[in-house]
Parts: sequence; C-alpha cells; structure tokens
Amino acid sequence: LSSDLAGNINIKELTSVSVSPNPTSDFLIIKPYEEAEATILDISGKKVWSGIINNSEKINVSQFPQGMYFISCQNKIYKFIKN
Repeated sequence: LSSDLAGNINIKELTSVSVSPNPTSDFLIIKPYEEAEATILDISGKKVWSGIINNSEKINVSQFPQGMYFISCQNKIYKFIKN
C-alpha cells in the first residue's frame, strides 16, 4: 500500500492471490497461490474476519456493512467493495 504526491492510494496488483467477485454483496472468494493466513479489515482498520485459506475460500460477507474493505494476505494488501 502506497500513495503518490496527489494522495491517491495505490493497491498492489493481484499477483499471487485472486479476490472475486469485486464488488460483492454476499460471498467473497479468495484464492491464494499457496496456503496463507488472511485478514479482512474494515475501512477503520478493525479486523472483521481472519483465517487460514488453502486452495480457495468462500467467505460470507453478507452481514458486513456496505463499504470498502482490505484483505491482508501473503504480505500484500487487496481491496474489495461490499455493496
């Protein structure tokens, strides 16, 4: 996660982890290249989910409030939108 001089946030490209669908309203599928620990944080940085993901994990996010979330997985940060 980095920002440029204009303050725009740049999220690293998805390379070893696939996150879909994005945006989502009910389930989020996280597919790491190998077994990994993942944590989902809300926009304020509060942890809302964490676990170990193997080949593919279907996470129920239907109870999450609408908004932007961040996934920390394999030392990278990804974002998704819950609508």
